Amino acid sequence: MYYLTLDQLAYYDGTNGKPAWVAVYGNIYDVTRESAWSNGVHRGMHLAGKDASSTFDSSPHSQSLLNSMKHIGYLI
Repeated sequence: MYYLTLDQLAYYDGTNGKPAWVAVYGNIYDVTRESAWSNGVHRGMHLAGKDASSTFDSSPHSQSLLNSMKHIGYLI
């Protein structure tokens, strides 16, 4: 498990071959291989390397989507 600050998470933005990780509600998920993500971008928004909790709140996704993603750590 990883325990990252927001500043540390920013590195994992999916650009230049880096992994794409996103935080939602304090949990960090690896979205690198998720089909709906490309280079850290999901639906036109570059969300990898960030806390996407507020974006998730207004999205059509549910907790079940997060449960299907690879949980790799926690935002501290």
